[in-house]
Amino acid sequence: MPYLLVFFCSFITLSFEILLIRIFSIRLSHHYASLIISLSMAGLVVGSLAAFFKQRSSKPLNPSSSQALQRLAAALVASCPVVFITLSVIPLDHVRMLWEKVQIVYFVLFILLCTIPFLLYGAFIAFSLSVWRDKANKVYASDLIGGATGLLLVAMLMNLLRTEYVFAVTIAVTGLAILAVLENTLSKIIAGSIFFILCLLVVLDVSAIKMSPHKGLVQALKVDGATHVTTIYTSHSRLDLFENPQMKFAPGLSLGYTQPVPKGLGVALDGEIAGVIMGGKQQESYDFLSYVPSALPYLLLQPKNVVIVGAKNGIDLLQSLFFGAFHISVTEYDASVLQAFASIHDEYSPRTVYFFHGSARRLLRSLPQEPDIILLSRTGFFPSGNFGLQEDYDLTVEAITSYIKGLKKNGILFVQMFLQPPPRNELRLVMNIRAALNKMGVAGLSKQLLIYRSWDTVNILVKKDGFSETDLNKIGQFLSNRQFDILYPGMAGQEKFITGLDYEALFNKILVHESSADFSSSYVFDIRETTDDRPFFHYYLKLSNIREIYRISGRKWPYLIHEGMFLPFVLIFLVVIAIGIFGSTLLFLKRRGAGNLQLNTGLLIYFALIGFAFMFTEIFFIHRLILPLGSPVRAFSITLVTILMSSGIGSMLTVWFIERKMIWIIGLTPLIVIANYIIFDIIDETALSVFSVVPIGILLGLFFPVGLRFLVSKETDGGVPLAYAANGTASIIAPSLASLVAVSCGCSILLILAAIFYALAIVILLFATRRISWMSKHTWTFLF
Repeated sequence: MPYLLVFFCSFITLSFEILLIRIFSIRLSHHYASLIISLSMAGLVVGSLAAFFKQRSSKPLNPSSSQALQRLAAALVASCPVVFITLSVIPLDHVRMLWEKVQIVYFVLFILLCTIPFLLYGAFIAFSLSVWRDKANKVYASDLIGGATGLLLVAMLMNLLRTEYVFAVTIAVTGLAILAVLENTLSKIIAGSIFFILCLLVVLDVSAIKMSPHKGLVQALKVDGATHVTTIYTSHSRLDLFENPQMKFAPGLSLGYTQPVPKGLGVALDGEIAGVIMGGKQQESYDFLSYVPSALPYLLLQPKNVVIVGAKNGIDLLQSLFFGAFHISVTEYDASVLQAFASIHDEYSPRTVYFFHGSARRLLRSLPQEPDIILLSRTGFFPSGNFGLQEDYDLTVEAITSYIKGLKKNGILFVQMFLQPPPRNELRLVMNIRAALNKMGVAGLSKQLLIYRSWDTVNILVKKDGFSETDLNKIGQFLSNRQFDILYPGMAGQEKFITGLDYEALFNKILVHESSADFSSSYVFDIRETTDDRPFFHYYLKLSNIREIYRISGRKWPYLIHEGMFLPFVLIFLVVIAIGIFGSTLLFLKRRGAGNLQLNTGLLIYFALIGFAFMFTEIFFIHRLILPLGSPVRAFSITLVTILMSSGIGSMLTVWFIERKMIWIIGLTPLIVIANYIIFDIIDETALSVFSVVPIGILLGLFFPVGLRFLVSKETDGGVPLAYAANGTASIIAPSLASLVAVSCGCSILLILAAIFYALAIVILLFATRRISWMSKHTWTFLF
């Protein structure tokens, strides 16, 4: 039986997929990294179809073809380092694609090379399921559990080793397992020699990941006097600390401040400059901290307890120390950033500085004292927003509500972000704050809310119990002395220092006018409130206004890509690819007069439905488990490992359920999915939310082997590979479709759609098995 082979082939394939995502993110950009999932599924489908045609040929594989499958597994394992090494030497520069046609050729070659291991993997799994179809549940379980194990190992190793070394370890482990399975001695010697040479090449600098020369880190290190300090590797990111004379950072600094700003250590995440860390030894001399907009909360309160949400810029922490805060808690999702701060933690003594890995809401529940100030800064080193499809649970209506409620009496919530024309970030933020205050029953917003701007930042200050006359006098003096403009509420006699776009009128349309809902619906961008169910703060696309948005952006398509607005077009492209790959196969079969096409139609629909449903369920949990698990990377890893492991267990139990006439349990799947939809908002910030994945995963693992058992006729040539290809084809489209649905309607709708798809799959299964008297009489009657 090929269980060990299947386990390790799945192990190396999913490991390779995760490492490819990291490679694309470091070398090119995280925008390209999102292609990997679709590329892997496209390769899997092509490989499955190749197996389909092979099984329909005159020499199909059978249980006696074990050596052929062993050679295919060895080829799969060897292809991963070959592709890895080849990618490192291809002179691809994605920026130069705009003017060099040869770069397009390199990019296509890059993409095609990436699909080779997945093509071999798809063929191997399809062959294994077809040859040992009577044991398909165990083969499928080995596949799922192997993938989960590979992901778990890679996630752990990436916190300890460079990406290249992690890859070498996974190749070595898988290679040794393949050698143990190979039956031919000569094959073992040849394969072992190849694996050893390839692992050696991966470890050596020959295959080191080379960053694009256009990355911020590469450019910063070219400046005279710039030096690289250190590199930190975690499963979250690669973080580089470097010295550069230009690393001076003071967002919104008053134009009235004429002294030089001290430099700090530059912080680059995956090669992109993210912030500046400044040491704490000389903070008393950093008087520029009194001239930035974020100084106002400290001048109003003189706080002792401060919470800082997000730590990529050390200026926020430094400012709290400068103004005398004694207890400072800093939250951050990225483990690399926390390690960087921990390396200079001694500079902040004797003050208490506590770094917390996770969301601010989880931190607030564990603090012994309520904070005086909660500071949330969205000012990176460059005034650019986050990728449009990135979740931001720190800025949702629920998050802002919890911040305000968690403050000490008269405490202050302060939010700062760069002004980025055309206006959208700041408008959505104000919409969220207004919704949070309305949710808390605040009647007069102007008594608790203050908005002001510098030349490059918008600053929002919410005081829990309202502003006093003394506060208003201090505010007026601070704004006048620092030459900042107030935007809301209006203050009589306050001088205006900054000209340009009338932000005051825009904020008044949201906060003052009764027609704020009409303004939001008619605005060119989508600025609706974001919630925990729809946490995509940086996604603003309105499909109906796509032409106007393209015009406003200066007719620059890179702007649409960065904002995540290319998602609908990516979805269309993937649909075309999926139809092209699978549709051409069906057309070819029809012209060749293939039999059993009527049966295959039901088979294809069933496996496509469970493919969509599985991915929708998976993506829902990946998004929603960020809050309880503390970071997107942790949510991704734990969700995939849990759902793959539990689905593997479910697949293993398939025969056990059938033998005991309990296969009716599969009918509970839509009900349990809907139950999660109903209760998830109650348990989403607790450990119960993670455990809720397990029973769903077990049930999801039943559908594939049950479908093979009752829908694929043993007389249908190549039926199993075709079913596997149909499942993979759905998985090409499902991630982008799920993302588009989530950003438009919320994540919860994915569970509803998944429940509907599973219900339809059960109906297909029910009608297909009615002709089997044993199933009809004993098994499915429960469903009625």
